[in-house]
Amino acid sequence: MYFVAKPMDDAELFREFCAAISAVVPTNAQRFADWDKVFLYLAELKERLVVVIDDFQNLKHARPSIDSEIQCLWDHHLQHSNLLLILAGGDTGFFKEKVLSYSAPLYGRAGLLWQLNPLPFVDAVKLMPGFDRQDQIDLYTVLGGVPSRYERVRSDRSVLQNIVDIVFANDTLRDEIQKLSPTQKTILSAVVRGTRTFEELLKSCRTTPFDLQTHLEMFRFQGMIKQVMPALTPFLSLGVSGQKNFGEALLLQ
Repeated sequence: MYFVAKPMDDAELFREFCAAISAVVPTNAQRFADWDKVFLYLAELKERLVVVIDDFQNLKHARPSIDSEIQCLWDHHLQHSNLLLILAGGDTGFFKEKVLSYSAPLYGRAGLLWQLNPLPFVDAVKLMPGFDRQDQIDLYTVLGGVPSRYERVRSDRSVLQNIVDIVFANDTLRDEIQKLSPTQKTILSAVVRGTRTFEELLKSCRTTPFDLQTHLEMFRFQGMIKQVMPALTPFLSLGVSGQKNFGEALLLQ
């Protein structure tokens, strides 16, 4: 069963989830009083059932306790059942902080962690059949490897018109920017302006070394920046005890 958690309130999401369950497993959706009852019912099923909750961050926003509830259910019921539960979503920052971090309720309970990479150009061109190669390159340069963006590409419009319609006329990009804290915006702006080393960023952003490294690790996890080591960097400048850190010699791109 595949369920997309839309930006709704808790009650609406619960009704839609129950309806999705009823479409796959013969049962009366109205029999469930709350989320616990739904998952307990799924745990009692004898046959193997795969349940995918996509955009899990929306469910967490609507029901902040949902991860703690799943934790309790998993520890006492779900892990011994035939249920395969998959939590997915495009907000990698959310998953790193709220799902994968040591303090998160679901920490250590995932059987498999899978981060999907962006769609490569060789596959993205198949979603742009009405354009020549140069136009495909131009579109991919802006749209990147996000498959859903190519669903809105129209071959009867120019590259520029498609970019305006998909990127600038869409609230998605604006929403992503609004999720960033003022410090995160300052760090990314500094990188865009050409600031590359840790020490330069520290001076430019006026934050603590710990906070800066935490934000940089998050950005790298999200694929927004990458760490580059100059070939001639002395080994001793890499940090102490062989630990990975963003030192003066490390460049950000």
